[in-house]
Amino acid sequence: MRGFASLFSLPLAVAAGVASAAVPIPAELAEEAERDGRVRVIARLAAPALAAPETPGRRAERRAAIAGAADAVLARLADPDAVELRRYAALPLLALEVTPSELAALAAAAEVVALEPDRALLPMLAESTPRVGADVTASAGWDGSGSAVVIVDSGVDASHPFFGGRVADEACFSFGRDCPNGSRTQLGPGSAAPCTFDASLCWHGTHVAGIAAGANATMHGVAPAASILAIQVGSESSCSGVPCLVIYDSDWLAALDYVADTLSLAWNVAAVNLSFGSTATWSSEASCDASNGSYKVAIDALRTLGIATVAAAGNGSVTSGITAPACVSSAIGVGASSGDGDWVANLSNSGPPVDLWAPGTNIRSSAPGGTYISRNGTSMATPHVTGAFALLRQADPAADVATAKLALESTGLPITDTRNGLVRPRLQADDAVRSRAPAACFDGLDNDADGRVDVDGDGGTPDPDCTDGFDVSENAPPATSCGLGPELAPLLIGLGALRRGRGNRRGA
Repeated sequence: MRGFASLFSLPLAVAAGVASAAVPIPAELAEEAERDGRVRVIARLAAPALAAPETPGRRAERRAAIAGAADAVLARLADPDAVELRRYAALPLLALEVTPSELAALAAAAEVVALEPDRALLPMLAESTPRVGADVTASAGWDGSGSAVVIVDSGVDASHPFFGGRVADEACFSFGRDCPNGSRTQLGPGSAAPCTFDASLCWHGTHVAGIAAGANATMHGVAPAASILAIQVGSESSCSGVPCLVIYDSDWLAALDYVADTLSLAWNVAAVNLSFGSTATWSSEASCDASNGSYKVAIDALRTLGIATVAAAGNGSVTSGITAPACVSSAIGVGASSGDGDWVANLSNSGPPVDLWAPGTNIRSSAPGGTYISRNGTSMATPHVTGAFALLRQADPAADVATAKLALESTGLPITDTRNGLVRPRLQADDAVRSRAPAACFDGLDNDADGRVDVDGDGGTPDPDCTDGFDVSENAPPATSCGLGPELAPLLIGLGALRRGRGNRRGA
């Protein structure tokens, strides 16, 4: 599998043709074009990116500008139909497969501001909901209702009972023509069916979706009532002669383009889950952004729309950096903590771009065919955070990505990675939701003064009279109740506030 390359001087055979190039050609692209005769490339276009909420008229103008720039680039090539892989509607990008001479023409085009390889990324493989407080949020009615999460992965088994019919939209983008209809693009029901060519990884997307939003009678994911929007982006490749799953940049970027241009208009999308990444790592967000411009354009566009992009830090046990796209400054980079303890999992990459830890070992979730399996990895940690964004969207619909991210960071349990001293918060979903939506059944107080504390997220027994998180008085206690009288309510409120403060200090 190709790693990431930095910019170097061009091989002589290509350099002569691009001496006056407007943009540099990465050495990785030039070398592959010379060696194989063709290379896949992503061109960033001189067209406006989505940077602010838009009126329908402004949206149409921006889309037209992107389309016009793409048309102008293609017109410079001898056979546009032979080179075009993907056009994008919301993102100023164009994916192509070109010869060395066409690569030189791209570099010289005034409409092109940067060229990047169309790289192949890999999935990042991983009782966690109680550990992050998601059992408390669900019992208090904060379950992701009304929000949606997007699972960009190897496909999702929509018929799995863990999803209860909540796989509400499907799409597929596959360079290898591995969509169910045998093409590179498919939209609509059934289009995100799990891949079948790689038994070791085609379960991946179904497992990830279950962690974020699955539910059955005995266990549930973090946002068990959220809608699931599934996008299959895998392609079959060969790894040492064995069929394997890879995810090309051009395909997952097409998925994010579809989210920005289509799904965001129809669904209340809280977050997009990317449980895959590069083989290379970056030690800073600045260097990551500089090396992965197309990633940042796409993730920034979703953030403008109020949609978080949550990505896996990688499983290489690297302690100085994390993979892309997780390292992008506008992404939420997630490393793995132990599923049954509060320490960083040894398999997890770690470094300054990490934003949060979440459980990533021995995580049991759904698999294709109605089954359940346990797996380890930052892939499993990431959807815990994706689901938490859905809870926060329900709790505080007006909160933007930065506000929701701050709620997760400020309420999480600080955990130190003993390998490098890095301290980051471990997800604590109940405290994050409580910080944005204090309500009767979720505030740790006895609001109706019947002597029973409401659902408090701190080990207390829920008050059976408290059935509605928005009911500030709970239900009236029975007439025969021997509970405490209302004259003690101020004392209980004070004790509850003190208890919450103590719990927050220890990260509970």
